Amino acid sequence: EFGNKLRDDGEVLFPNVPQPVKYESSAELMQILSQSNRVRESLTWKLTQFAMGRPLSAADAPLVAEIHKLAQAAGGTYPSLMTAIVKSDLVQKSGSGSK
Repeated sequence: EFGNKLRDDGEVLFPNVPQPVKYESSAELMQILSQSNRVRESLTWKLTQFAMGRPLSAADAPLVAEIHKLAQAAGGTYPSLMTAIVKSDLVQKSGSGSK
C-alpha cells in the first residue's frame, strides 16, 4: 500500500559461529534453520515441555537429550519426535500413574 517492498534476504547468527549466515530468500532461511542442530534441540525442548504441560528443569535435561537422540535416529521428523516423547521415561514415569 505504501510502496515498501518486503525484503526476503538477511542473515542469522548462530551461537558459537563467528560470522552470520546470509540467506537470499525465506526458503533458503528455512533450509538453513532445518539443518541447525541447535534449532532441532530447541524444538525438542519446546514440544516436550508442551507435552508435559509444565516448564522443564535442569533435572529433565538428560531425559530430553535422550528424547532428542532417539527422535533424530528415527529420522528427525515431527512424528519421530512425538513418538520419542510419548515413549520416554519423562512421560511414562510421570504423574500418579507411575510404573
